[in-house]
Amino acid sequence: MLLPKTVDEAYGAVNPEQPLTGGNNDPRYVNCAAARGSENEARLIARRIQRSEPPHYSKQLFTGHRGCGKTTELFRLKRILEDEYHFFVVYFDVEAELDVSDLDYPDVLLAIAQQVEKQLRETAHIELHPKLLENVARWFGTTIITEQQSHNVEETLKRQYGLGVKTPARFFADILVAFKGEIKNSSQRRIEIRRELERNATQLLERVNELIDNAQVCLKQILRRGLVLIIDGLEKLLYRVISDGGPSSHNMLFIDHGEQLRAPHCHVILTVPINLLFNKNVGQIFPDYTILPMVKITEENGTPCEVGRQVLRDVVARRVDVGAIFDNPALLDELVMASGGHVRDLLRLVR
Repeated sequence: MLLPKTVDEAYGAVNPEQPLTGGNNDPRYVNCAAARGSENEARLIARRIQRSEPPHYSKQLFTGHRGCGKTTELFRLKRILEDEYHFFVVYFDVEAELDVSDLDYPDVLLAIAQQVEKQLRETAHIELHPKLLENVARWFGTTIITEQQSHNVEETLKRQYGLGVKTPARFFADILVAFKGEIKNSSQRRIEIRRELERNATQLLERVNELIDNAQVCLKQILRRGLVLIIDGLEKLLYRVISDGGPSSHNMLFIDHGEQLRAPHCHVILTVPINLLFNKNVGQIFPDYTILPMVKITEENGTPCEVGRQVLRDVVARRVDVGAIFDNPALLDELVMASGGHVRDLLRLVR
């Protein structure tokens, strides 16, 4: 791998918003575990999952300060679970799929159903049972269809979503993509869809778990140990107070509706805002959690932590030719100190 030797080239190589998706195989990856003062978080989470036998699935929270490397660790976790423990991992980032400024649990469950079917079909070439897909899609369509359309549900499903014309898998995919798009882009339809899904919350969970149960059976047939959901980006949920004296958006999603997020019949890892761990109630719902620490650059007594500083130098050195870019190596040390041990901030400062 040729490292950038000019400032213009280096600018793109130190993009602070780009997580490393290749895990250990990415030449830019630096194992920061020793400098974080903790063991390898990805392996800790993987062991919890590996030791949890159905129906006692592992439900875990993962958190840390924004930009400390959570997504990179989650991609490493995905590779460990797939390559070493032979699970099938469905990873998705809610920020790419939904509106994190206004998010509720039915939105997450809808995204889970859509992503499980999509990634099984596209990555593992597994199609879930056609009759099941049609029945679940029909249930979603019948439940969420507007009052103006309800006088002829069957005709609406045929006209708008292709029922009877497309394959069950295509019909299912299209109807869930349509509803997810309405949740993300239309405030009025978001309210309508949530109201109907919350009114039918028990059936919603049953439909999602019907898909997951079928997925578990299909995965066993290709010698996979089972399904793991990694839901990233939930820590970006906008904090707001729902009403005067009411719960916050964080409490509403992770505590008031924590049981719904735990409900899928598979292993689940959720990213959460770090401040949520100060709420004593969250531990009653999610007793297993992992915090990804910052990289330590100073010891408690004020002396430099050379291990941490070297790790951060390596983070930069894996991306650019330090000797060519920096007129004086001491400049890099100044940026390492100014970053406070925050990986994303270090890359921003280098830029």
